[in-house]
Amino acid sequence: MTYEICNNLVVTHEETSQVKRVKIDLLRSQYVNFNMNDNETIDEMITRFTKITNDLSSLGDSIDNDQKVRKVIRALPQSWGVKSTTLKELND
Repeated sequence: MTYEICNNLVVTHEETSQVKRVKIDLLRSQYVNFNMNDNETIDEMITRFTKITNDLSSLGDSIDNDQKVRKVIRALPQSWGVKSTTLKELND
């Protein structure tokens, strides 16, 4: 009986680790491919971005603020015209 309980705990922990890794991989993919959607407001975009980064952080895979800022700027459409200038200013 004790062996079965211990074995169930090990299997549950391994499955939990696998599920966590899959969730992190999915969220990282969403982060890497993040862009502002057509007809999306800046508030909607930031809310969506914050959810992705908060979910990553809650799983132990946090992203520092500098990286987040750069990612949001790169996610803006070219029509905003702020990418190159703003990224250069951030680098300086």
